[in-house]
Amino acid sequence: MTQIHWMIRLVRAVAILFVLAACLMVFIYTPFYSKMIVKGLNYFVPVEVNQVAAKSQQNASLSEHENLEPGSNLWIARQAYLRLVEEAMSQQKFEELGLLQARYRALQQRIEDEQLKEQQEDEKNATSVPLLAKKDETTHVKDATKHEKENPENPASASSVIVSQLFDLNHSENKALRDKYIVFLKTHPVTTPEDEASKNEITEDIEFIRQNQSDLRASSYHAKPYAIVVLGGGLTLADNRKDIVVNAYTKLRLEKTLEIEKKYKLPIVLSGVEAPYMQAWLK
Repeated sequence: MTQIHWMIRLVRAVAILFVLAACLMVFIYTPFYSKMIVKGLNYFVPVEVNQVAAKSQQNASLSEHENLEPGSNLWIARQAYLRLVEEAMSQQKFEELGLLQARYRALQQRIEDEQLKEQQEDEKNATSVPLLAKKDETTHVKDATKHEKENPENPASASSVIVSQLFDLNHSENKALRDKYIVFLKTHPVTTPEDEASKNEITEDIEFIRQNQSDLRASSYHAKPYAIVVLGGGLTLADNRKDIVVNAYTKLRLEKTLEIEKKYKLPIVLSGVEAPYMQAWLK
């Protein structure tokens, strides 16, 4: 029997170890590994549930309305509905709350049907011709392009223009859509719901408005600002690869800060580990 050279044995051992390490890495990145770890923790680590804390977490959980995407049609419809509910409460027209809720449900259903129809049309068109930009998307792109032309020294802030318009209820498109929904909520023919679930939902909406009365009032009447708070967005190395400076994200925030400071003349509050570097950049 011929004896195997030690170098061949070494190569075999290294190859076997390499294959085993590769199998281990593949196993770690599979769902079986995470499930095994969770089962092990659940079995070996005792879990004590604090009932008071659990109850508080349950009360603080987001509702389906708070999970609506800001700027979406359903979100704008929700804001229109809450505005009319608040008006009815201030005028003590509580008998209208049931009708408002029924109309709001009808409005939600209509918006969801329209979105489903658009989605089906998009899927159908995707197989034949390239998708065309939607009207609202085209408008936002035009706004961003206009902003870039007016501010060539800061084109990166064009994206912030689009985001701010999506979240701004007073923006022309959002305001027009909200006014349209308000007319629907005031005039759509429905019957007042009498079931217990509807009454409970109305009670929850009223409680929501009462708890957030100050927030709603602040959104309607802009409070006078008294400081500019800037959160750090990260650091990077300078061109000399030695000095630490603010990165592009933080720089974009600081440029906006200077723009606001020139307008309102307010003190600037810097936050995060980036604060000293942001201060140096501002100086």
